[in-house]
Amino acid sequence: TASVPEAGERIGAAACADCHASYAGHYATSATHADCESCHGAAQLHAHTARAADIRQPANADCEACHQVGRTTLLHWATSRHARSDVLCTDCHNTHNREPFHVRRVTALDAALLPTAGATTRLCAGCHPEVAAQFHLPSHHPLAEGMIECSDCHGAHESSRTRLGAETRRCTSCHQEIAGPWVYEHAPVSEDCGHCHTPHGASADFLLEVPQPAGCITCHTLPISGAVHQPWAFTTRCTDCHSAVHGSFTDPVLRR
Repeated sequence: TASVPEAGERIGAAACADCHASYAGHYATSATHADCESCHGAAQLHAHTARAADIRQPANADCEACHQVGRTTLLHWATSRHARSDVLCTDCHNTHNREPFHVRRVTALDAALLPTAGATTRLCAGCHPEVAAQFHLPSHHPLAEGMIECSDCHGAHESSRTRLGAETRRCTSCHQEIAGPWVYEHAPVSEDCGHCHTPHGASADFLLEVPQPAGCITCHTLPISGAVHQPWAFTTRCTDCHSAVHGSFTDPVLRR
């Protein structure tokens, strides 16, 4: 992304199209990305040598010249994990593509991780393969099937620190039946769904981090709860009796 020494003068987008004809049709309908040299710098040297090393690749500053930080989609970009990890805009976007939002097309290897997922999800999987693998676990959100995208829950340009309680609100935007408010609340539910569930995939049912009753007795310990249960109660599922596990309008112990 550094400036090319002795790059020469600007030659204009029409001269670029003489060699890069595959991009010309796209730019004819894209007024915002029609000037190649606004992102790549002066192209006189590159036109003479045809070497990739003689043209500058866009840096984030080139994108931010138009897509200003603190505005619209880049409102929290400066504090986002991607920005703090020195991720380039061009790692995810390619202005030469016709894809929605110019999302970069993935390699065949990246696409093989989640072959039926959406384009944005396959792009994320290229850098986050350990997360992509979790969507092959027995219980998982239908992301690998293409029914949702990573971007439905995650904002690539945003900071998680700017949204207190965002995890629970994002979950209940789809799972509205457990949102409440309830007369009798289950405290972990109102705090963070992640206390019990893992968001990407799990071996246990319902995306639980651990099967029942192990997850329940991490809070409702045996010394506290054992006095009111027969010993065999902890060998089955707590929700067989406490079925209103997310909250109840009528029962303080969440049995209905």
